[in-house]
Formats: sequence, structure tokens, C-alpha cells
Amino acid sequence: MRSLLILALAATIVSCEPKKKVLYNKVMNVHDEVMPKMDDIMKKKKEFQDKLATKPADSLELQQKIARLDSADHMMMDWMHQFNPPDEKTTPDEQTEKYLEDQLVKVNDMKAYVLKAIN
Repeated sequence: MRSLLILALAATIVSCEPKKKVLYNKVMNVHDEVMPKMDDIMKKKKEFQDKLATKPADSLELQQKIARLDSADHMMMDWMHQFNPPDEKTTPDEQTEKYLEDQLVKVNDMKAYVLKAIN
């Protein structure tokens, strides 16, 4: 019974949150999920570069993998540099929500590309 009450309270609190705050949190959660993958990208890139030095016969495939990892890294860096949420005090809520909805699409696209490059 107590857990049901806590769940109902949590649902009430979440439903009271402004949409722009919910959207911002979703965007940041995706970013925070993907950011640690940058270490994986660097490790895989180093691994492929080491293989490239010892197995020149596989050079085209390894170069393509390295290029995909570089692209994924650049995609993350580009997204972070362009992410600039509007000022809450001077921007209408609708405009902020639209910006964050667009950013949610972009950050999810970046996430998909990063995960694909790593795999």
C-alpha cells in the first residue's frame, strides 16, 4: 500500500513539471548515457590503429572503422557545441519546447550513430 502511495505521489510530481523541464531532462539523459561511450570510441580507435600498423592487408576495412569512430566522436562534439537552450526568462515556453524537441531528435540520432560505430 505504501509503495502505491509513493508511486502516485511521484506521478503527481512528474505531471506538474513543466514540459520544457521534462524535455530538457530527456535530452540530458541521452547525452549522459552516450558521453561515457566516448572512452569506448577512443579505445576502439587505438585498437584499430594498432592493428593497422601490424596488418596492412586489412587496411581498408580498418581505415573505414576508424573513420566511423572519428565521425561518431565529431558528431558528439558538434552536438555539444551547438546545444544552447534558450533563456527561460526571455524565451516563450513554446519556443523553448520546440528547440528541446528538435534537440531530442538530434541527440537520439547522435546516440544511434555512436552505438553503431562502436559495434
